[in-house]
Amino acid sequence: MDMESLFGTEIFAYTTEDAIEDGVMHRLSDIPELANLAREAGISVPVIVTNGVLADVMRPPKNAVARGEDIVGRTWDMLFVLAMRAQESRKSVIEYTIIATMAKGHRNVQLIAVVDAMSDGSPVIKIMLPEEV
Repeated sequence: MDMESLFGTEIFAYTTEDAIEDGVMHRLSDIPELANLAREAGISVPVIVTNGVLADVMRPPKNAVARGEDIVGRTWDMLFVLAMRAQESRKSVIEYTIIATMAKGHRNVQLIAVVDAMSDGSPVIKIMLPEEV
């Protein structure tokens, strides 16, 4: 039994491309200062992040900026830890934790990276917060 006969005819699909166009997800390659960071961290597949990851993890709060943190360094940390975990696990879903300076001190931040495909079948890694899965 194929999926169409099991669930009927598809009437609507919200694709990753739709999410990017709507501003719900963001390609790192579209952010100039982050365009090559995934490759430098050892990740050869394009990386997409959710609004939550971009706002809450990658962009440092003012107290962290005052100490020299920036979006490039925080994104590097997120990608480098992912690259190390991916080498260890070889799974298509990787849960990992980074330590980030938040408005009220340091915090362990849980992230979930999923290897997925765009509509054309090309691979992509989506990084999300647990509540965004």
